[in-house]
Amino acid sequence: MTSNLRKAHLSGWRMTIYALLIVLIFFGLLEGGLRLFGFSGRADDTRFVLNPEWDYPEYFLKDRELFWRFRPNQVITSGFFIEGEYHINTHGLRGPDFSAKKTPDTFRIICLGNSCTFGWQVGEADPYPRQLETMLNRNATGRSFQVINAGVTGYTTFQGLRFLRDEVLDWGPDVLVISYCWNDHWAGGQDIADKDQELPSQLILDLQNALGRTLTYRWLKFMVFSIRKPVAEFSHTQPVYRVGLADYRGNLEAMIELARSRGIPVILLTSPIPPKRDFPPPMVHAFHEKYNDIMRSFLGQRGVTVLDAAAEFAKAEGLFENPGMDPTHYNVNGHNIIATIISNYILNGSDKN
Repeated sequence: MTSNLRKAHLSGWRMTIYALLIVLIFFGLLEGGLRLFGFSGRADDTRFVLNPEWDYPEYFLKDRELFWRFRPNQVITSGFFIEGEYHINTHGLRGPDFSAKKTPDTFRIICLGNSCTFGWQVGEADPYPRQLETMLNRNATGRSFQVINAGVTGYTTFQGLRFLRDEVLDWGPDVLVISYCWNDHWAGGQDIADKDQELPSQLILDLQNALGRTLTYRWLKFMVFSIRKPVAEFSHTQPVYRVGLADYRGNLEAMIELARSRGIPVILLTSPIPPKRDFPPPMVHAFHEKYNDIMRSFLGQRGVTVLDAAAEFAKAEGLFENPGMDPTHYNVNGHNIIATIISNYILNGSDKN
């Protein structure tokens, strides 16, 4: 009897192992086939309207506090971005790597922002943080300037505040440059504001992050979403914005107070928009300027400088490559103007060209 039970037990283990092997072989073949045929289907998650970062798990990690962040140590050459090459360092930011602890002779400037700061569609040396570092080190004497590009695509002031509080302040900035606007006034998917988003535990998100590197997982997700595709619903008459005007002001105030608590000066940078003749919807201009006006209202506060990039752009031509299609991201010349006004202020106490 005992011998028969032992044999039955061993037979059960063999069947389990065989079954697992069959499953592993099946998914291994499926993964290989998907890679061989270049599967690239996307399962659009419309929680954040117009911000598809969650749909590109090969580039982004899901994060319970920040919603998403770049996977560190990668070079992105296609897919999510307009064509180009984007180097992401060990901190999950664009640009050269850096030590969290700066050297005593380094004057560190950290630029917080969204894809405009990140440098969407421009080369590695072209985002205004990189141009600013070059200008400062070329024109200053006796100081070594380091400018960190802490712009992350799709970020709002809600995410920026958390990013500043949890990570950026620990990098010891001597000056903070803050520029957010466009993503704040996009309508939130399903009429959910950033502050009301409810994400699973980080443990579940970490599991999704691990599986997200496989095409099999992305294919299964694509198939489920194809059957039951979520709709990016929001009210057309009274939309809920990712960050409303009152919360936008509150987030900026909180960032300024965090900086003040460490004795760090803050530069607020307004957000340029193409001229109405190039990007005609008048309601967008008017609403965009309400957010810029909130930034301008901090002018004169202790430890706060407001540099009006939007006003500087209004004086020049050709700063957006295709404003009718993309009114958000400026070109290399636009980045140069912003770097110049910040550089002039830091070196001379003036934003005049």
